[in-house]
Amino acid sequence: LGSGCSNHLFGNTTLRGAFPTMPTPTALAVATELRPCDYLVVGAGAASLAFVDSLLLHWGDEASKPRIVMIDRLSKPGGHWQLDYDFVTLHQPSMLYGVESRNLEGSWLFNNFLKGRFPWTHRASKAELIQYFESLLADWVRDGTVEFYGNADFDMDVSGADAPAVATGASAADPPVHRFRVRSPQQAPRGEVVEYSVQVRKKLVDGTRGECRLPCRTPPAFSVADGVCLLTPNELFSRSEAQAPAADAGNACMLGAPGRPAQRQPFVVLGGGKTAMDSVVFLQEKMGVLPEDITWVIPNDVWMINRDDRRGPFAFTEAMLEVDGDFDRACDLLSERGGFLQLDPAVRPTAMKFPVVSPHELRVLRKVTNVVRRGRVACIAWQHAGTAGWRRQALRDGGAALEMRFVDAKQTPIALGSGYEQEPIFVNCTSCGPFTGSFNSEGLKIWPSPHLLVLYPLWNPPVSWSMAALALLEVALQAGTLNSEVISALRGAGSDRHSAPDVATTLSVLNEILKPNPVGSTDRRFLIPVTNLHAFLAVLDSDVQVARRWLGESRLSIYAYALPGMKLRLWEEANDVLSKRESLALTAKGTHVQTVLVSALEPLRGQ
Repeated sequence: LGSGCSNHLFGNTTLRGAFPTMPTPTALAVATELRPCDYLVVGAGAASLAFVDSLLLHWGDEASKPRIVMIDRLSKPGGHWQLDYDFVTLHQPSMLYGVESRNLEGSWLFNNFLKGRFPWTHRASKAELIQYFESLLADWVRDGTVEFYGNADFDMDVSGADAPAVATGASAADPPVHRFRVRSPQQAPRGEVVEYSVQVRKKLVDGTRGECRLPCRTPPAFSVADGVCLLTPNELFSRSEAQAPAADAGNACMLGAPGRPAQRQPFVVLGGGKTAMDSVVFLQEKMGVLPEDITWVIPNDVWMINRDDRRGPFAFTEAMLEVDGDFDRACDLLSERGGFLQLDPAVRPTAMKFPVVSPHELRVLRKVTNVVRRGRVACIAWQHAGTAGWRRQALRDGGAALEMRFVDAKQTPIALGSGYEQEPIFVNCTSCGPFTGSFNSEGLKIWPSPHLLVLYPLWNPPVSWSMAALALLEVALQAGTLNSEVISALRGAGSDRHSAPDVATTLSVLNEILKPNPVGSTDRRFLIPVTNLHAFLAVLDSDVQVARRWLGESRLSIYAYALPGMKLRLWEEANDVLSKRESLALTAKGTHVQTVLVSALEPLRGQ
């Protein structure tokens, strides 16, 4: 995923690895051994940065701050925000995103209230997010806290294994040694690869599992006939900014001047997720495309979250708990309360992907009436092997010059209306985005081994809060301040519950009670976000008020913005899960775990 960017200065500090993509050589030219580090963090996206920030922020002893090496396939930090389309903004308010130590929404007084804006209405743009993450990492590098290597290749399948060490000759008692490769013209001017090795004293941190798959980096999963114009949202934005190209019969992707098409032109948006929604709004509000000139191909309708609703990331789980795990009833309940929205009231959504839209955006989306619901596209082809002139004549006459074939093998001519001088532009928004594939598989572990931590989210998006919580758990694990009483009560049968749990036992219990949240799950795993919250509160410290205070103070926590005197009902919610154990089909083990958690959270009753 090399970005091909030139050297980039972060303030007065040049981060290592900020260089153009270089050709891969046939042999290594340089091998370098780095000083041992405490954490090797793979990935410099939002999840990894939030984890590292909270790790540094809450590390108790300033004199023993951990040494961190961070690597990424891109030359700069920010993950998918570096690659995303330029008109993207955060789904949710900026004040719930980013890192704990630094506001993303700006100064509440000067940048918001004095300008007549409330801080919770600010949603950062791509440019703001990139600047935020780059300046954050630049400060770490300047302080010597973090060493960053961009354009780095790392084999997690090998280096993330449970083996105690991957370096030749390392003994089982030694901390593991990991290797990564960087294309660096500074160390190897001829473009050779530099291989670094580093001994990792505490943990390898995998921050790549939630990587967002973008249209600009994902080939379409369908065939496209020659001469069909297929653009990514990135290309759509670039072409909308450019001046209209000269009329050319061979130009399949003609666009008009900035802000308006030169002529009426049909657009076909492929995909039903947030990227497609953003593109439909962008076409109408920024490019001036009429809604009747847009065809929207939606594989399946999704439930949308109302941005004006203030229920937070636990709203769906709490609704599911209220109706004893009935997915349809929970969605209906949130829809009645204004928390969930749907594109067409007559078409019931079948998927849960957590796109967040405002009522205004929904009104703009609903202006597009030519919506095709036939599943996933398998092929886009011309109906007849005619010339470009013939195809344009068919468009002018209202004929269907193009057709799409769907995965059910049925063909559907594209009805685009009549009077068009230009052939249609397809906007491909069909990549699967974040939280997909094996991410939702059962049996995943956050702590696969004592030397490996995987940054899976504990709760529903936004992810920053989950990553900060994992950092607090890691700090407590290293300091030995986790709640040993709870861990002892949950250790396996046959264990000595009167002795302090060792590291292996502790991690085994943590993996049992803190599971990767299968975002959007409609099965019995819907409970994971709330049970993870209960477990976090119970195990972070022997005093549960420590975790409770953090929930009320961290800028990333939804609870930090509760009204004064508002009761969070954390113990009550945990007790509700236990009291509904039969209707929720809790196993004997699950019931035992919840019983221990309810007992541990007793000090929070009534708060």
